[in-house]
Amino acid sequence: MAAGGRHALRSGSEAIHKIALSQMTSTSDVSTNLKTCLEHIKKAANEGAKMLFLPECCLFVGGGAGKKPQLTIDGPEVQAIQNAAQLSDIWVSVGGFPAPDFNSQNLVPGKQGQAAESASEKQFKVFNSQLIVGGSGAIVSQYSKVHLFDADVKNGPVLQESSYTSSGNCLTAPVQ
Repeated sequence: MAAGGRHALRSGSEAIHKIALSQMTSTSDVSTNLKTCLEHIKKAANEGAKMLFLPECCLFVGGGAGKKPQLTIDGPEVQAIQNAAQLSDIWVSVGGFPAPDFNSQNLVPGKQGQAAESASEKQFKVFNSQLIVGGSGAIVSQYSKVHLFDADVKNGPVLQESSYTSSGNCLTAPVQ
């Protein structure tokens, strides 16, 4: 993790706030990734940072289309981050959180038309969301990525984030 010693966030002409930037190698193991996030929150706060920016996909990366875990905003992973933020009195940006899109029209490809025993077995698309958790532990903002990365590289790979991710529908006002 890189602490932002020379990077300052000004709020008014007088206050300067230290920020921290987290660098980590996320995997498909959510519990290991969460443990790393919680360690970075504690370290950033101990070094005097007022806000920590976790990277995109900090809780999960990998597995391919339709393999993302069904994490939820009110689930235990986000609650653990909220508790750590509150205990350390630090703001946290949780980047690339895979929030499920429970719209029945947005199932991942290959799952449509297949019978599922329950709604929990369906593989819904996710929103690529960014959460801002305040120092009180409350979620103060949520943004879902509007412009998804779809690319068809000539003589190269075809990358389609839209095949497993739903597009957000609005920009979010800045947090103050």
